[in-house]
Parts: sequence; structure tokens; C-alpha cells
Amino acid sequence: LIFNAIVDGDIGKYPLISDARTASATFILVAASYLSAIFTSLSVKYIDSAGQLARDNHLAYRRIKGLSQTVLERVQEAVVVINTEGLAVLFNQKAKDLFPALEIGRRADLSDSAAELWDTASPHTFEYVLGTPGLNAGIRAVPVNKGPDKLLILYIRPQSEIQAEALSVKLAALGQLTANLAHEIRNPMSAIRHANDLLRENMEAGAANPFNAKLCKIIDGNVCRIDKMLEDISSLNKRNKTERETIGLIPFWEEFKQEFLLGHPDAAGCIRLDMQGNHPTAYFDPAHLRQIMWNLANNAWRHSRKQPGSISVTIRPAQKNTVCILFADDGGGVPPEVQEHLFEPFYTTAENGTGLGLYVARELAHANFGNLSYLPEAKCFELTLPEKKQ
Repeated sequence: LIFNAIVDGDIGKYPLISDARTASATFILVAASYLSAIFTSLSVKYIDSAGQLARDNHLAYRRIKGLSQTVLERVQEAVVVINTEGLAVLFNQKAKDLFPALEIGRRADLSDSAAELWDTASPHTFEYVLGTPGLNAGIRAVPVNKGPDKLLILYIRPQSEIQAEALSVKLAALGQLTANLAHEIRNPMSAIRHANDLLRENMEAGAANPFNAKLCKIIDGNVCRIDKMLEDISSLNKRNKTERETIGLIPFWEEFKQEFLLGHPDAAGCIRLDMQGNHPTAYFDPAHLRQIMWNLANNAWRHSRKQPGSISVTIRPAQKNTVCILFADDGGGVPPEVQEHLFEPFYTTAENGTGLGLYVARELAHANFGNLSYLPEAKCFELTLPEKKQ
């Protein structure tokens, strides 16, 4: 209307425009329309940028969450992250294995004790022991963040793992020490053996003396015992040097049995074999397997009644591509008070034992991805061997 009035040159023809109230209302309405359009455009741009920022933040969150979960899974300890309300925010698979009921957003079974100590120790790291019917564990709690969104990271380790690690460190140091001692002991032991041989030759050349003969026998017995201990220590230090290969257990057993009977001729007819399955095989170091079986067969023979069939050896397939060998005898079995010490180094009930036989045997089994254990119900030792390369 304004444009037409300007073209005609006569504004009187347009009474709506000449009316100031109507004109101002029209102007305000038009301006408001343009302002609404501008505001809408700006709002759309802001919402679009906010949406893009939200998408970027969500992607970054997913990446950080995935990275955090990957890092948590690589941590050797069980890790649980809880908030101020005691709800689980994040955890790894090891924590899930220890606490099957653990879920994101739900209260953790161990959060009550942590929350109580958190209030008194915050913001400092603190430790406490969790004692439950099924688990006894040490927990190290590390507070992170500040304010209402603060979190608490719980590093959980069962006491059994802590004790096993301490024992491993102790045995590693002991192994290094014993290896050095074994090297240093061999030279004087050779000299003692040589001197004993010379003494025996001198006795044979002169008049027989029963007392001196008894002394020579004592020296021989102790020298042999120390030699056996040094041999076990040397085998223990070589447990990481495995040369595994596929072994047919039937021919291996026949060869081993012949060797064992050469050293124990009285055991002929006393060993009974029960072979289950067709042509069982194992992927193992042959020398290590021979040493483990020799130790188990010796133990069975020593504790058996030494009658026909006193020693029973069973070879059978097991689960998850493994085969197991069971050594049993007709003796009384291992007493309950001795079972928990069976695989401890230098623990023995034999008069002339070194206490390293079973310990070295289990270490060699573990080095070849196998296992050696005692089954109290069946009163036998079970050697588990992998059938395939692992």
C-alpha cells in the first residue's frame, strides 16, 4: 500500500495508510514478523550447534568409556568405581567375577564399608579389609574429583592372590639364592666324594674296620641326598626353558615303565595301567613329563604295600582339550594335616627327602600349561596335560 501510494503520488487514496494508528500497528506487526523470523533463525542455528556439540560430546564419552573399560580390563586387580550414593559407576570383568551381583547403577555389596571410611579419610587414599562369607579381600580406595560428583575407585585383591604373590616373590629370591648356592656347593661336594672314595680304597687295602665302613656309608648317603637336592634346584631354575612337542602317551608310558623298573626291579607286576581313549596325546616337554612321572611313581611306590597291582595309573581324556594321568596306590593316602603342605618347597615327611620333588613337579607342569594336584576323595595325584599347543 505504501509503495502504491508513492507511485500514485496521492496518499489520500489510501485511508489505511494515512491513519497513524493503523500505520504504526502495521509497522509493529511487520517488524515483529521479521524479528520472529530472525529469532527463529538464530535459535535454529544455536540448537543445531548445540546438537552437534552434544553429538561430539556423546562420541567423546563413548570413546573415553571404551578406553577406560579397556584399561580397567588390563588392570591385574578387580576395580569398582562408586559414587557418593554407593552406586556402581564402572567395573571390570575381574570385579564381576568376584561379585556376580554387581550391576551399573546398583548399590555394590562392598560400598557401605567404603562409604563410612570415605567420609573420615576423604580426600586421602585409604585401605581396609573386606571379610564376607565367600571372600576375604584387601581393598585400596582412591578418591577422585571433588564436590557432589566425586567418585571412589576401589582396587580389590583377594587375600589368596596377595599371599600367592608374596610367596612368588619369596620363591623367586629363594630360587636365585639356591641357584648360586648350588653352583658353589658342587665343588666341595666333589672333593668330599673323592676323599670318601680314597678312604674306602685305603680301608679295602688294609684291615677291615666296621666303624670306618659305617662312616663311609653315612657320607655316601648324605652326598647322594645333597646331589638330589642340587638336581631338583637345577630343574626348578630351568622350568621356563620348555621344548614342547606332541607326545604319544602309550609309547611314552611303555618307555617310562621300563626305565622305572630298571631302578625299582621289585615293582615288576605291581604297576597296573588303565588306558581310556584311543591313542591319547599330550603337547608337553618330554623331559619335564618324564621327571614329573618319575616323582609321582616314586611316591606311589614308597607309600604302597608293594603287592601286585599296588600302583594304579589311569590315562584318560579330560575336558577342554586336555588329558589327565592319575597316580594312585593302595597305601593310606595323604593325611589331611599334610595335604595343605604337599606342594610347599622343602616340606617333606620322608626321612631322606628333600621336600622339592612335588614342588618342582608342579612348577614344571605349570610351565607347560598343565597342572598337578592331589584329589583327597580318590586318594591320588592328578596330572593334567594339554593335548594341543596353547
